Amino acid sequence: MESKEFCLKEGELKVLCEHMLDLDSKIFLLVGEVGSGKSTLVQAFASCFSARTCSPSFSFINEYDIGQAVKKSKIYHYDFYFKDTPMHALEAFECLQNEGFHFLEWGEVLETNLTELGFKFAKIKIIEKEEHSRIYTIEEV
Repeated sequence: MESKEFCLKEGELKVLCEHMLDLDSKIFLLVGEVGSGKSTLVQAFASCFSARTCSPSFSFINEYDIGQAVKKSKIYHYDFYFKDTPMHALEAFECLQNEGFHFLEWGEVLETNLTELGFKFAKIKIIEKEEHSRIYTIEEV
């Protein structure tokens, strides 16, 4: 498994998003501490398609329409923080069958299941480097 690392500020996330579009994986597990920028990354990705987003913290899944800009016309944004029950996992696995880009915050709770079920995904680890920059490590699994 090859990984690639980016050190970026929030305003530079388009570079990372363009790299993500080139990956075979369309499921992204976002791994990082609270406040590390997981939702910010999803917002940056959606903004490439002029889509508006909000944090899914109070819901489990948010869907964002990205129109006909690309073949995959939706972004699915999941938040597993305090929602890692079997019922949530089942709902996520059903939704992961849909065409589109899938971002799973705190999704590492499903990593083993995703692998066992044959889902292709990329894990994105986010580490705060300085106040306004992050290290993003992407590894396709």
